[in-house]
Amino acid sequence: MKSRIIYILLVFLLSTSITACRSSKNNLNSNNSSSGSDSKITDTSLSSDSESENTNATMPSNNNSVLEAYKSVLLNNDEFFSIDSKKKLSLNDFLTNKEINGTIFEVTHFTVLDMDSDEVPEVVLELAVDNNPEFYEVLHYMNDTIYGYNIVYRGLEALKTDGTFQYSNGAADNGYGKLKFQSNAYETDILGYVKSIQNNDNITIGYFINNKSATEESYNSFMKEEDEKKDVVWHEFSQKNVETELSVHLTLQDEEMKPMEVYSGHSKEEIEDFAKKVVELIQNDESQDLAEIIQYPLNVNLDEQKIYIKDKDTFLEKYNLIFNDKFKLQIKDAYTKDIWGNSVGFIIGNGDIWFANDSSDSKLKIIVINSGKGEMPKGEEGNGIIRG
Repeated sequence: MKSRIIYILLVFLLSTSITACRSSKNNLNSNNSSSGSDSKITDTSLSSDSESENTNATMPSNNNSVLEAYKSVLLNNDEFFSIDSKKKLSLNDFLTNKEINGTIFEVTHFTVLDMDSDEVPEVVLELAVDNNPEFYEVLHYMNDTIYGYNIVYRGLEALKTDGTFQYSNGAADNGYGKLKFQSNAYETDILGYVKSIQNNDNITIGYFINNKSATEESYNSFMKEEDEKKDVVWHEFSQKNVETELSVHLTLQDEEMKPMEVYSGHSKEEIEDFAKKVVELIQNDESQDLAEIIQYPLNVNLDEQKIYIKDKDTFLEKYNLIFNDKFKLQIKDAYTKDIWGNSVGFIIGNGDIWFANDSSDSKLKIIVINSGKGEMPKGEEGNGIIRG
């Protein structure tokens, strides 16, 4: 177990200097899905035989090899198959070679999630032109190959953690969908949509849920439910963040995540209330109260340094350095519901704050703060973490 904890600690050490990524795009208008409600599939005119490949697609026994493959592509150590270009490319060539594409793009942000509910994650890259986001490139693993699917910005808006999203073809033509992948195309499984209907000289608005006509009231309820789903976390695209975020996912895949009570001895409500309390205390700068729910000594990882907090007085002295405006904004909207945990503890935000049960008093305490994404604090068995 001790070796496992050390392994997890090392995950957070992964950081290198940022290398700016410039990007490019060829004429995508003919290749991108309109995301319209009349057509569900975007075919990029590869061999029609490849449709059958999707039926027999093989997935790895675990996702570690998938995440390592993504990391290799994102760090330009390997190639992916571009559906739009119909050939294998390095990410750098895909982004910067005008002969392949047609304009220069920059990867601004990325996120990692399971978009098609097959328990294998995808990576979504946000592509910008002159600092304006215009496209997404979705990387999908299939049959030991990473495929890239390009989608216009309005075709993949408000992406949620369950893979659902909004698309828009106009004010009265929009909806919600979820992607499905083939080796030559992607398909938008439309969950609900609004469509303008031309009838002689009149235009009426139609509402549809699961391809069945619906009332405006029922569609508004459907829309509200979709909008309230949890948003994905978008990370600034850098070599450091790619290594860190994919390594975090590797850790969580390597160690099975289990319900809260298994690892902490606390109820789901207690853990969620604690997470909510931490976020509120930080936003309100209630440093004294926050100092009372920390397990000392505490390691705080900033961008360029590591601070050792030996006691409450040291924490209060360093408070403004740790909880700067950037960090407070970063966790302002951190999700505090349905938190899961492993033998290390529980996460607020995207690993920004970790907390666990303190065995000395059986209370939940903050055990690490990653204000700049760093390592987990090293400790002995019995450091207050309840292990499964």
